Amino acid sequence: MKPRYRIFVKLGHGESSTVWMARDIVEDRWVAIKICQGSELSAKSREVALLVEIRDGCQSEPSRDHIVELRDSFIIKGPNGLHQCIVTEVVAPLTDHWVKDKRPFSSARQVAQAFSLLHQQGITHGDPCLEHLGAALPQISGVDEEQVSCDFPDEELIPVVPRQLGFPMKTVPAYAVRKDSLALFLKQQELLPKYWELQIKVLGFGKGNMYSVATGDPISTWSHEDEHIVRCLELGGPPIEAWLDLAKPKMDLWAGFYSADRDKTWQKLAAKPDFQGEERQALLDLLKKMLVSDPKGRISMAEVMAHPFCAREWPSEKPAPSEEPLVPETEKEATPVKLIFGWDDEEE
Repeated sequence: MKPRYRIFVKLGHGESSTVWMARDIVEDRWVAIKICQGSELSAKSREVALLVEIRDGCQSEPSRDHIVELRDSFIIKGPNGLHQCIVTEVVAPLTDHWVKDKRPFSSARQVAQAFSLLHQQGITHGDPCLEHLGAALPQISGVDEEQVSCDFPDEELIPVVPRQLGFPMKTVPAYAVRKDSLALFLKQQELLPKYWELQIKVLGFGKGNMYSVATGDPISTWSHEDEHIVRCLELGGPPIEAWLDLAKPKMDLWAGFYSADRDKTWQKLAAKPDFQGEERQALLDLLKKMLVSDPKGRISMAEVMAHPFCAREWPSEKPAPSEEPLVPETEKEATPVKLIFGWDDEEE
């Protein structure tokens, strides 16, 4: 079998996979190839099965554009066993520094649309973190191999050194390379629109939320595990009976550091500068209805889509025409945000 993909740039890595940008020699296009960790299984992964189901069964659904497109899948053999390789369109993770500042509140709506489609198909996403959301990069199609080779020359090789004596070095490569930012590359090539309306893509099945997508910040900055539990109760209300054995000791421990008044907690959030304006207040109202401790009190995905934040047509977040500087029309193209299945990219 003739080689089909030529690897160029490392895009990201996580606990169970590494993602590379490659050139599809047959289709003459850029793709992302996710190479999963070794396994003894030769069958296609659940992730591939779900992506095939969405690709083949949801072609007529508008929200389909917010889920990353599967283009190919295959299995290769290496020293650690069999590796599932998943080929998709190229996207930039929302954790990318050059994407963060471009995320409008409309991105949160696109996330809701994507998850609504998944729920309609009977699919539950177990880990919707920011690392599993990305921005589509249609601009990459205008870049040739020579440009990429010139801007991403031979990668710096970083030796892989074991932390423990006796580590089986045969199971890991002798070196690693750093990841690169495609968004920065496109900006340097003057291909990234100045007013970039992101198209969100779901990139992975597997934490994160609409608050983080819209604002770029976590809804809670507390770091200790016990603090997270108490913070969740601040936002969601009292724990249900099944949680009491776990939650009560944490609540007693942090009694003087959190508010038991849920409405007051949300009022404080509403007073933040990030949530000034009718549309942003609508998002906060939606989040309050979603983040409820008692599962029976949470709204359904259908109710999420019917909420004014998702159902209403809101004004564009781009500057008014009179306020816009003169820029080429190519800088005003819309770019979708997509869900990326299983890309556990770690921000560096």
